[in-house]
Amino acid sequence: MRGIDTNILLRTVDLTNQVQTDAVERLLDQAVDEPLFVNHVVLSEFAWTLERTYKRSRQEIVTRLRHVLEAPEFVVQRPELVEQAIEAFEKSKAQFPDCLIGATNLASGCTTTLSFDRKAVAISSLFSPIPN
Repeated sequence: MRGIDTNILLRTVDLTNQVQTDAVERLLDQAVDEPLFVNHVVLSEFAWTLERTYKRSRQEIVTRLRHVLEAPEFVVQRPELVEQAIEAFEKSKAQFPDCLIGATNLASGCTTTLSFDRKAVAISSLFSPIPN
């Protein structure tokens, strides 16, 4: 199995560079026999870039993340945590990377994730504010 960087996933959305788009299409065709590994950092960067650079809606980001989870060309690191993070992201105003941090910490035995981020701490199942 081979891992991919964020720019590979972004070429599935941004088709402006034809040479890179063609290369990614060939890579995805080959991934039928050898799926590509997508780690949490790549997914976090992907979601962040879709929002900040490409100005994609929250719902489109959710759709794109779920597509990566469901696509047979990809093997996603701890997909159950990614799904939990997507659900938290979809129901809150927090950023996807924060949701993934909270889900990962919870699965790692943490009782909560402490944060100053008001949008994140609104997800009480994953986050808590720093005590005063």
